[in-house]
Amino acid sequence: LLSFFIGSASIFDDHVFLILRAPRTLIAIAVGGALAVSGLLMQAGFSNALADPFTTGVASAAAFGAVCFTALGSKIFTEQQLSLFGFWGASIFAFIFSLAILFCITRFLHRHFQSKIEILLMGLMLGLFFSSLTTLLLLLIDPAQWGSALTWTMGSIRLLTVESALLLLVLLSFLSCIVWMYWKPLDMVSVNELAAQSAGLDLVYFQKKFFTLAALLTALCVSCTGIIGFIGLLVPHFLKAFGYRSHRRLIPMAFVTGATVFLIADAVSRFISPTHEIPVGVILSLLGAPIFLVILFLFRF
Repeated sequence: LLSFFIGSASIFDDHVFLILRAPRTLIAIAVGGALAVSGLLMQAGFSNALADPFTTGVASAAAFGAVCFTALGSKIFTEQQLSLFGFWGASIFAFIFSLAILFCITRFLHRHFQSKIEILLMGLMLGLFFSSLTTLLLLLIDPAQWGSALTWTMGSIRLLTVESALLLLVLLSFLSCIVWMYWKPLDMVSVNELAAQSAGLDLVYFQKKFFTLAALLTALCVSCTGIIGFIGLLVPHFLKAFGYRSHRRLIPMAFVTGATVFLIADAVSRFISPTHEIPVGVILSLLGAPIFLVILFLFRF
């Protein structure tokens, strides 16, 4: 309700509601929930409490893929075609790049890495590399659009139609339900990889499934809102600090909590500046960092 009412224009204007408020609220629910579920998947798949779409470099690779489609699409398609299919085309490219990064990390994980810290180091370096490539490509495409492009990369909700936003919510909710179906393997892997393998779990097979789902969730989110940090990292730890351990309860709670956090951040960004958009990613970082530190010192997970 707050998301519908906060802003510079009146909620009773049909155009404001259908073109701006309703799509923005649906997108915030979908992306916030999906990012939290994706963070859970990566933390279980890598057996690393600091893994999430941002720290592993997956979000940056997805953003580069989306920008690559924009660069190619502007030369191949008309503006009307891009407005109709641009988001879904960008999502496909983002998925390809994010999946490639995850499988590269997985390959090195099984063959070369000696510790879990090396995964994060590789992910952070890949993230910085793809962020720089994205910035360079955006400058080369259209320097006049640099301001709006920078806002998007910092985490800003892309304007979609009500139908596309509703389809995005249904799709991300469906993918999250698929993730929930694997709650038992996720529990086994997150507790102890060796024990899971000794119990008959094919770790490599399930990692491929986990990372494919995580890449798809991240790609759809990044194509719509750019690079959003903290939700994939903060929400799982927040829930675990309050006693949620089994993924049977963690996954649905993560979706609801992630959606709530994103809605609050979006509402705060519009309340601070009704006429000028503040990137939601900036608000999430400002709110998320102190909350994460409080959880760290109080619960010491």
